[in-house]
Amino acid sequence: EDPALELARLSHLGLSGRTTEVLYWFSKGKTNKEIAIILGGIAAETVKTHLKDIYLRLHLENRATAAAMISAGLIGA
Repeated sequence: EDPALELARLSHLGLSGRTTEVLYWFSKGKTNKEIAIILGGIAAETVKTHLKDIYLRLHLENRATAAAMISAGLIGA
């Protein structure tokens, strides 16, 4: 899988570039801490803030709901 193609698939969601990157890595099963490291050493709390924004914008209740939607292919289709 090419991350650039995957990120492009998620662009229709209307999220910022960084928030889209967080969603991408979240969809790959990465933890907040792992995502923070991958994205250049941002704080894990910053990742958490991006995830809260994702939940709000995509009308998801929590991490489990988001994971279920991603697994079902309902996000990024």
